[in-house]
Amino acid sequence: MKVEELINILCKTEKIMKLYKKSTVNEMLDDIYEKVSVRNTKDKIHKKPTENIDKQYYEKIINRIKGKRKDEIVKSLQRLRKKDILTIANLIDLKVDSSSTKKSLSEVIASHFIFINRVNSKDKDSVSELTELLKLK
Repeated sequence: MKVEELINILCKTEKIMKLYKKSTVNEMLDDIYEKVSVRNTKDKIHKKPTENIDKQYYEKIINRIKGKRKDEIVKSLQRLRKKDILTIANLIDLKVDSSSTKKSLSEVIASHFIFINRVNSKDKDSVSELTELLKLK
């Protein structure tokens, strides 16, 4: 490595460190690690324990929105609190970023259900086709 390259690296490091002037080194490193690891791991992903929630309440909501169109699902979810939307995502094993807006969380959940509906309908179509083929033989 040439000295000029090292100077460029140190200049970038200086810019980063200036952002953390009033923080400790450990706080700075923890913050940097958290921000970098979000890209590569699931550290920031909302996944809280669901022990203390009323699962029946959320199951009713989930069952109510399962067969709806995407826009209807989004509209239904928009009426809920963000915390409730995050809990629903958690219950259906969707990994979502808790800093997302209510609207984007609702759209992700709606897309999830639409995808599942399509897969299920294709499975039914495939079974029907197989049944028809077996009848022909």
